[in-house]
Amino acid sequence: MKTGLFATLVLCMALAIAGPSSAQIAQFAGRFDNVNTNTKGLVSVDIKVNGNDVTVQGWGACSPTPCDWGTVDGYAYATDVQANLAQTADVVTAEFKTSFEVSLLTIKPRGNDLFITVYTRFTDASGRTAYREEGTFRRAHHHEHM
Repeated sequence: MKTGLFATLVLCMALAIAGPSSAQIAQFAGRFDNVNTNTKGLVSVDIKVNGNDVTVQGWGACSPTPCDWGTVDGYAYATDVQANLAQTADVVTAEFKTSFEVSLLTIKPRGNDLFITVYTRFTDASGRTAYREEGTFRRAHHHEHM
């Protein structure tokens, strides 16, 4: 009886040390589409993860088809400086630049979806106000504009 109790205690301790498995860099990998089909901003992202390296490709709302923002390096962030990035990454950032604006994305998991905030500031002399957009992005099962 003591052996069973000891084994149960060891298992519980191992699970407590491991922590939640939901915060892993791999959860960011894939193609995700904005659930707001009427967005005037970011339509979808395709995130690739190779070890701790991340790339993000974005598409913006253009007509008749979404426009490719290109592919940039993404940066994963862990919960603290000594954490294992692959196991604890809970946010990814990516920065897209054009001749007139810079858009910084913060990408966070929310269940099976991603919650993305896009901070856009203008680098031309237009005087336009910097702004942010937020949205939920759902994993896609198709590749319509890749």
